[in-house]
Amino acid sequence: EAHGEPFRDLQRRQLLFATPGGVDDDFMLAHANRWGSWVISNDRFLDHVREKGYRSDWIDYHRSGFMWDPNFELEPNAQQRMLQYHRTGIFSPSMQPGLALRK
Repeated sequence: EAHGEPFRDLQRRQLLFATPGGVDDDFMLAHANRWGSWVISNDRFLDHVREKGYRSDWIDYHRSGFMWDPNFELEPNAQQRMLQYHRTGIFSPSMQPGLALRK
C-alpha cells in the first residue's frame, strides 16, 4: 500500500494502485501498455527501450516522475496528460494502449 494522504486519496478513488514489492518493471509496463495507465516512477526505463523493444516516446508519455516537497508532486506535464485523458477519454493517437513496443 502506498503511504501518505495524497496516495490514500488516489487509492480510495481507485486512481492509484501500488505495485507489490518485488514485482519487476515488466509487470508495470505491461499493465500500462494493456490498459493505458500511467507509471509513476523516477526510473526512465532506458533498459527496456534498449533491450526489450519499448518505444521511448511511449514511455515518456505514460511515465511520470515525482518528488516529495514535502507533498507528493507529479511532473506538471504528466499531470496535464492525465487530466486531458480523464476529461476526454482520448490518448494522443500513437500513445494508445497496446502500442508500447516497437514493431
